Parts: sequence; structure tokens; C-alpha cells
Amino acid sequence: MFFYGSLSFTIDLNEFADHNRILILKPSTVQIVVLVFPLLSLLLFVALFRYFLLYPQKPVRFLGFRIQGAIPAGRSAISKGIASAAARQFAAMEGLENQLVKPENFDRLKPVIENHMDDFLRNGLKEQMPMISMFIGEKTVNSLKTIFISEIEKLFPRVIGQFAGNLQKDLPIEKMIREKLDSIPDQQLTDLLSPAIKKPFAALYRLAFALGLILAGVLWLLFYLAA
Repeated sequence: MFFYGSLSFTIDLNEFADHNRILILKPSTVQIVVLVFPLLSLLLFVALFRYFLLYPQKPVRFLGFRIQGAIPAGRSAISKGIASAAARQFAAMEGLENQLVKPENFDRLKPVIENHMDDFLRNGLKEQMPMISMFIGEKTVNSLKTIFISEIEKLFPRVIGQFAGNLQKDLPIEKMIREKLDSIPDQQLTDLLSPAIKKPFAALYRLAFALGLILAGVLWLLFYLAA
């Protein structure tokens, strides 16, 4: 009789455990909420992070707090940093003079110089020095053009090299870039940045979804083992 009672009690416990496991396999509303909460929380966090990265574009007050998108709020510091870095790179740029004084660069300018020189010798000289122009014919014009072009070609590397050196030292690159960046309207800046952050945030959404599923699986396993 005692053995029969023990066996019956053991069977009842097993049935109770099986019943609880069935309840875990068919979770209640509370359990569903607990399982889904991590997934929705992570996705909501990524969505809010993306929104507050760009919006609001202008500062707004909410419950006494000043709220503004991270990029619009820090665009002055961002512009300053970009302009400063660009100016340093421009100042440290090597080979700028060598690039500018290449012979092919003068070859591009040569037709313009020749045309201007030809117009001056044939027309401008008559207006400014009529007496001298009387003694200048076609052969003289061509000879003078050749001499002048040759001398300009010799001076070109020196002049352009000096210009490039002064340009690197004196041109306010940082100020120019910063003013240009600051002049971009907020909405245009947002339109430019939105496509750039689309791909990284798509990866963040996938990561948040995967982590949410993992957390939900861990919670489901804990519910199952606790039963």
C-alpha cells in the first residue's frame, strides 16, 4: 500500500511538471510581453538614436530640457574640426609647386598667351604707340611673339612656384572652408547625411534584432527551467 501511494505521488509530480512545461510552451500574455520586450526595446533604441542624431534641427524645450539633434547642435564644432584638418593637410601638402610648374600646364596656357600677344602687337600697340607700330610688320610681330613667349615660358616655373608657396602660407583655407560649411542650410545638411547613415543604421537594426532574439531565447529557456 505504501509503495502504491509513493508511486501515485511521483506520477502526480511528473504530471504537474509536464503541465507547467506545457504552459511554458504555450506562454501567457505576461510571458509574451517579457519575451518580446527586449527585441522591441533594442529596435526602439536604434530608431531613437537615429532620429536624435539629425533631429530636431532647431533647439526645442521639453519639460525644461533643451533638446536638439546631435549633429545640428555640434555642427559649429564639426565645421571647425573639418576646416582645421583640411587646412593642416593643405599646408603640409608636398609637391604642389611641382604639379603646377609642369610643362604641360604652360602648354595649356600658351595658346591664350599667344592670342593675347598677337592682338596686342597688331592692335593694342597701334593705339598706345602709333609711331612705333608703323615700323612693325608681320615678320616683326612673329619674331616678337616668339621672343616674348620664350621668356614667359622661362619665367613660368619661378612665378607659379612662388605663387604656390605664398598660396599655401597666406590663403585662409580654414576660414573659407568653415564659412562654406556653416552656410549650408540645416535641411540640406540633413538631406546630405541621411543617405550616408542609412547603411550603417541598417546594420545596427539587424544587430539589435539578433540580440533581441537571443535575449528572448535566454528568457524563454529560464522560464522553462524554472518550471
